Amino acid sequence: VGDPRQLPAFVLSAEPGAELYQRSLFQRFEEAGWPVVMLRTQYRMHPSIRAFPSRFFYSSQLADDPSVDPARRRSPIEGDEWVRHLCFYDLVGSKEQRPDGRSLTNRDEADFCAALLAHLF
Repeated sequence: VGDPRQLPAFVLSAEPGAELYQRSLFQRFEEAGWPVVMLRTQYRMHPSIRAFPSRFFYSSQLADDPSVDPARRRSPIEGDEWVRHLCFYDLVGSKEQRPDGRSLTNRDEADFCAALLAHLF
């Protein structure tokens, strides 16, 4: 059902007819002429996290509610170099696997997440 600008439909199937599901429910409504209303105010993300999707997906149209103003809410991990508001970790050489033939796993990513959580605690 996700937002087609950020979360396109994802189908992992070789079954005949699976291509019918390559469009999200929202996309189908939009293509059928249903009116689209963009919610422009966000209430959850730190402004530095909101900046990327706003710029990349929504032509900088997203705005922050005053409740997410960083001056009003200080995080206990503020200033920790391991954890910034928005940070990407490139785990070079990590490999996804399908040990059961269906579900994807990545042991390196799981180990990294465990180490990051241990650091935070």
